[in-house]
Amino acid sequence: MNTRILTIALMITGLLGMAACSDDDNPVQDNILFESSISATTLNKVHSFTSDADALDQVRIASVRILVKDMKMKLNGDERLLHAGPAVLTVRENEQSIVFARADVPAGQFDKVSWDIHRFESSALEQYRNDPVLADFTTDARHTIIITGTVDKDGSTLPFDYRTDVVGNLNFDFNPAVAVADDKVTIVEFQFQSDLVFRENGALVDPNDPASKSHLDNQVKKALKAVVH
Repeated sequence: MNTRILTIALMITGLLGMAACSDDDNPVQDNILFESSISATTLNKVHSFTSDADALDQVRIASVRILVKDMKMKLNGDERLLHAGPAVLTVRENEQSIVFARADVPAGQFDKVSWDIHRFESSALEQYRNDPVLADFTTDARHTIIITGTVDKDGSTLPFDYRTDVVGNLNFDFNPAVAVADDKVTIVEFQFQSDLVFRENGALVDPNDPASKSHLDNQVKKALKAVVH
């Protein structure tokens, strides 16, 4: 009986060892990571550009969230769907970068990445309402971009919560093309350019002012810059 038990134990140990070796020999790894970051979370008044007594002293960005879908890459001359989505590109204060999507692609070269700023269809709201990442985009307003933070003015600090339902297709071209290898992770970083959104002609833009909405809606779609690491 003891011999039989020992034999079975050795067989199980051998099988587990073979499985471990197999996993080591064939590692599963995504070789493309999409990360998000921000150029600056704090923007201060530049006095040479500001003459209005009502001007802001500071804009501080706590978080940026953008609902995206249909992430694609033009790889080796062919367009490839990497992530159908939805996903949320997220930037948070005090976090250098955040991975918001990943993919495993063949070795080669890519020269374009694209995705849609997505607005949920009304029929899809119920499906995602209980998802902690997507829930804020499933209100009846069906927002696509949410930016929160604070503004300083005349010694007072006020919160802001900018929300919009703008949509659009974003395209990022890479020239020269970027090489991708099977055994190396390529990071594509999308940096939110806060100055582009929260400044106009050098002056800070107040996201709590309804008159600023047109500027913010126009600029927020242009605010991402792609960099490869």
